[in-house]
Amino acid sequence: VSVDGVPVLSAGVPSVIPASNQKVLIASAALSVLGDDHTFVTEVLGPDPADGIIEGDLVLVGGGQHRGGDGGSSDTAPLVASAAQQLRQRCRF
Repeated sequence: VSVDGVPVLSAGVPSVIPASNQKVLIASAALSVLGDDHTFVTEVLGPDPADGIIEGDLVLVGGGQHRGGDGGSSDTAPLVASAAQQLRQRCRF
């Protein structure tokens, strides 16, 4: 397929914008919509502690992080490890 004689699509070639270029467009749109002072919040949810002890599951609810644990550049393992370390320092288990 061509536009004004310039090929824009051919068999076997992806018809999407490369990921690095998409990130620039998405970041620009997010900055325009959210503003430059916006921050995303990660919440830790779970039962209330009794005598400083939490019985039950804790759930991390990420705000803005749409992928996780896939081994890619957005792997959430370091975030979870950091949160666990902070919980260990602040809570009795």
